[in-house]
This record gives sequence, structure tokens and C-alpha cells, in this order.
Amino acid sequence: MSPMAEVTSPDSEASLIDALTRVLARACRQLGNAGHPSDAAHLAAEGWSLLRHRFPDDAERLNGALHYLSRVEQKLEAIERQSSSKTS
Repeated sequence: MSPMAEVTSPDSEASLIDALTRVLARACRQLGNAGHPSDAAHLAAEGWSLLRHRFPDDAERLNGALHYLSRVEQKLEAIERQSSSKTS
């Protein structure tokens, strides 16, 4: 089911924010998996900052994406260290 299918009313601000947050979180994870976790984390953090007061549940979704991206970045750094130690 697409995220937009979950929006029950086109006029529902909370439903729209929820759907857009899901899209942003998924896009950030994909960007991170494509080798750009730092860029993705900056986007997720900006979204979190915009949502944290009025839509804390949606902000929490982006917080989860930030934790995921942190692990992706750690894995990439470990791979880079391993590669550089083999070439040294």
C-alpha cells in the first residue's frame, strides 16, 4: 500500500504530515544506503526539527531514520578503514 493510501481525508493535516514524513524517512534511508548517509542525516534532522513540537510522533519516525543512518555511516567507515589498512 502506498503512503498516500493511508491518508483518510485530503483535508487532514495530520494524515498528510504522517504520509510526507514516511516518504521523507524512506528517501533518507535510500540516500544513506546509496552511500550518502551524512547528507541523508542532515535532511532527516532538518525534518525532525520542523516536526518536533507540533507532530512529535512524526518527528520520532525521523529520529528512527537518524539512528539507522548512524549505523549505515559506521558501517561505511569500517569498510573504508578496512580498505585503507589493506592498501597500507
